[in-house]
Amino acid sequence: MAIYFKTHLLSTCSMLLIMFCTAGRPLSPPIAKKVLLSFQVTSAGRLQYNLSEREAEVLKYLVKGYSYKMIAATCYISLDTVRGHIRNIYTKLHVNCGREAVVKALRDKIV
Repeated sequence: MAIYFKTHLLSTCSMLLIMFCTAGRPLSPPIAKKVLLSFQVTSAGRLQYNLSEREAEVLKYLVKGYSYKMIAATCYISLDTVRGHIRNIYTKLHVNCGREAVVKALRDKIV
């Protein structure tokens, strides 16, 4: 019963969201699929942030408390490359600093 209720509630909320976004006009099937996929959660229960493998590795070391220099040495990359990865991580996670990135990584189980 609870599973049916959650599924029904989710589908009802999805339909209401789509109706709200389109002012009641029907969406084409490809657009509706894109809207619904934008809210999709992975099987692991974490949101998709589309981090590259290297960005996820850099974020893992950031969570462990490594400095930029330590991350560069551990990953065998330059300091400027670490800064570039950190900048991309901030953009993809929609955060402004390392602390926010660490909190979001731990809360959303990214690493």
